[in-house]
Amino acid sequence: MPSKYISPDDVLNNPEFLEIDIRPDGDGGHKLSRVTHFTRIPEADGWDTVAYYRYIGSNNHSNSPRNKFGGYVYVLVNDAYPTVCKIGMTTNTPEHRLHQINNAGVMDDWELAYSIKTGRPYDFEQAVHSKLSHIRNRADREFFELPLQEAIELIEEMSPIFK
Repeated sequence: MPSKYISPDDVLNNPEFLEIDIRPDGDGGHKLSRVTHFTRIPEADGWDTVAYYRYIGSNNHSNSPRNKFGGYVYVLVNDAYPTVCKIGMTTNTPEHRLHQINNAGVMDDWELAYSIKTGRPYDFEQAVHSKLSHIRNRADREFFELPLQEAIELIEEMSPIFK
C-alpha cells in the first residue's frame, strides 16, 4: 500500500502518528513497509526534509494480530536499578507477566508499579517504545532511563488512542 502525503500541520506533534526512522534493518532491507504517511518539512537552507510516519490512531483498523483480544501495558521497577523502568505489554494479567519475569532467573525481583487495560496492547507498547527510543538502554530490550512518574504520565497521555 503506498503511503499518503499529509501536511506538516496535521502530523507534527500529533500522537496518532509515529515517526518512522528509515534505516537498514540489518537484513539488507528497511522498515518502509510500516510507513503509512509522509510529509515535507521546509528547511532554512531551501531544501525540504521528508519525514515518514505510521498512523496508529484510534481509527486504525489494521490492528496487529499480536493485540489478540486486548490486554495491558505495564511499568515495572526494581530497587536494584532505580533510574530504569521496564515498559511492556501482556495479553494476560500484569501480575501473571510479573511472575513470569521474576521466575526467569533475574537476580532482583521487579515490582509492578503501574498498568493500564487497553484494547490494543501491542500497538500501544510499540508506540510508547517509539516515543522513548532516545532513552532506551538497548534496542532489543524494554528498559528505559526515566523516572516512574514520567513513564506513567506518557502512558496515560497516549492511552485514549488505544482504547
